[in-house]
Amino acid sequence: MRPFLPNTVLTICSGAILACFVLSITGGVQWAVCALPLSGLFMSVIYPTVNSKGISCMPKSEPGAAAGVILFYTCLSAVLAPLAIGAILGHADETEYQPPASNISST
Repeated sequence: MRPFLPNTVLTICSGAILACFVLSITGGVQWAVCALPLSGLFMSVIYPTVNSKGISCMPKSEPGAAAGVILFYTCLSAVLAPLAIGAILGHADETEYQPPASNISST
């Protein structure tokens, strides 16, 4: 089996992510519920591809250091991004979509 070229993989997956985002914006909540998680499937291909290309550009004696730096910033963004999103949404006055009320009555 011949491997795919990284640029081709990145282009296809980036286009698929864009299509998912456009579909979620134009299709409303019903489409966004499926399209946004589907975009994560294509994002999961991009991350290791970019890491592999970044590590391969480093000197042959330092692939561990390059992988460590990439991993550090990945972990840092995994912690800070949800906090930033929560802070931004916490200041929003109202949202367009309200989740349905629970049918469970409290007794």
